[in-house]
Amino acid sequence: MADLLGVGIGDIVRFHIMGSDKWVSAKIDKIYGHPSLQGIIISPEKLDDLGLNFTTTSILTSKHVDEDYNGIKSVFYHQDMIDSSRELNQSLWVMIFDLIGFAIILALIVLYNLGLLSFLEMERDIGTLKVLGFSSASLTKLLLTQSLAFIIIGGLLGIPIGYRVLETVWSSSSEQFYMVPSISLMNVCFTFLIILAVSILINIYFSFKIRKLDMVDALKILE
Repeated sequence: MADLLGVGIGDIVRFHIMGSDKWVSAKIDKIYGHPSLQGIIISPEKLDDLGLNFTTTSILTSKHVDEDYNGIKSVFYHQDMIDSSRELNQSLWVMIFDLIGFAIILALIVLYNLGLLSFLEMERDIGTLKVLGFSSASLTKLLLTQSLAFIIIGGLLGIPIGYRVLETVWSSSSEQFYMVPSISLMNVCFTFLIILAVSILINIYFSFKIRKLDMVDALKILE
């Protein structure tokens, strides 16, 4: 709401309570962020200072309420909210692990295809280098270095682009939601370690292909 109104801490806003025609002005003391509840939070004392009537419509409690109170439309219990939050977190974690699994599979497919393409394009060069006395281990390191270069370049380009895309998607979802993408250093390191492990596994696979490479057949390619 602060972004939509273009206001900040210290600014004066003019508003009226729903159902009331009385307009009042108040100074913004703080700005809070909530993913799904957008609006203005005012203390009962501030409402009294503004000459507005504070009426309780909901109760949040840890005790059992078995009486009907005038004006109370809903009662929320601490334990129910905790249980609901836990169930939501469990569902989110399942979704997160599914996304991580699909991301690893996607990385495996992409890196395998890149490695296979590089191997096929360099097959003759690899055969030539083996004839000149290069060991299979040295050639495997060469492919691994190339894969690491792709990973570093892809990370430097992908992280800011992905952050911008995520920010655009979340900001355009609805004015009722406020979600800020957060990419921590731990997330980046964890992702890099996963991609690095996948790349090492693929290079181990291609190292066997390099060892079994027929140098004569490789040198006859494109002839």
